[in-house]
Amino acid sequence: MLAEISPDTRFGASYHSQVSHRIDGIAAFNVPVPLAASPAFQNTPARTDLKTPEIVSLAASHDVSPEVTILAEAQWTNWSVVKNLRIERPDGSTLTDRPEQWHGTWFGSVGATYRLVSSWVIRWGVAYDATPIRNQFLTARLPDADRYWLALGFGYEWTPDLHIDAAYVHVFFASRSINETSQTGDLLTGCYSSHIDIISISATMRF
Repeated sequence: MLAEISPDTRFGASYHSQVSHRIDGIAAFNVPVPLAASPAFQNTPARTDLKTPEIVSLAASHDVSPEVTILAEAQWTNWSVVKNLRIERPDGSTLTDRPEQWHGTWFGSVGATYRLVSSWVIRWGVAYDATPIRNQFLTARLPDADRYWLALGFGYEWTPDLHIDAAYVHVFFASRSINETSQTGDLLTGCYSSHIDIISISATMRF
């Protein structure tokens, strides 16, 4: 939904529903010879059910001048639908069952566009994206953390019907400690940090 409050100000809202998935695959084991004969470590078809969350977004834009537009967005994602990760054999017996207990999170961003001349536009933005994973459920399998986004891009109007856009995004992950005990009693302790670089180029042609 998009509402134009005035010629210079617009508000938008969107809703993305929850989706339920059934995932099927093969569980393959690579274990030492003494364990290879155990029924618990035989390769087998496997399946799991997974829900992905609903997402609610609110956004606004305001034209400060003919050259400058500021933008903002707030987004809530209901990650609390992810309660556990249970993988089963076809007979319903459990291969693995790990509690996740994720929680809902907020994403917030602000940015601006600046029209240099009639054919060029510069865009920038920053964002904060909270992790849904609580400390007590943090695992090496999914080493997530709060994320901070920094984005810069430009657009060029090659012709009235052809637009070229390019952007670069760097995502900083907060450092986070881990203290994980596996289902077999092994202990993993340490800390990690991550980052992501995204480069995109696109073209839009109007017919």
